[in-house]
Amino acid sequence: MGLFDKKYCDICGEKIRLLSNRKLDNGNLCKECAKKLSPWFEERRHSTVEEIRCQLAYREQNKEMVQKFNVTRQISTKTYNVFIDDTQGNFTIAHKLDVKENPDIVPLSAVLQCKMDIEQDRKEETYIKDGKTVSYDPPVYKYEYQYRMKIQVRSPWFDDMDFRLHNFSIEQDDRAEIMEIESAGYEIMSALTGQPR
Repeated sequence: MGLFDKKYCDICGEKIRLLSNRKLDNGNLCKECAKKLSPWFEERRHSTVEEIRCQLAYREQNKEMVQKFNVTRQISTKTYNVFIDDTQGNFTIAHKLDVKENPDIVPLSAVLQCKMDIEQDRKEETYIKDGKTVSYDPPVYKYEYQYRMKIQVRSPWFDDMDFRLHNFSIEQDDRAEIMEIESAGYEIMSALTGQPR
């Protein structure tokens, strides 16, 4: 079989356009069907056609769960919203809670671990002396931070729901931004684990 032979999606049967094929363990998946998979799903290349069919069936059922979701709490970050339905004991992470986005509805009881990960980048500050770049003595550093939520869950389709709490690195002097991000992170951890802040 040649590299440029016509390929067909093993899910919907449509012809796959050039460079739009998403390889499966034992078949092919078109771009449109791939969009319907969970955004947290990372094992597509190692999945069979049957496993993808099962997940797409689950994703259709999930739309009903989205429609029945009753937001009792919402925690907003710069990237995602964490929606919680205390009445049914579920949560989801999404930009918007609608059927079009179809965010995975996950039981709170499926949360195994939830933590905030802080990455620190350090850059040395220098100055120009006699046309040369010189270090301060002692060295002076400027720090930037990136905050990520790392949520481990028990699900047949994905193991974790990791996301950044903001879009751009935060500089050390931006105390208000750091406090806002950290506050949202601690609130998410408390909400999903039941542990006090």
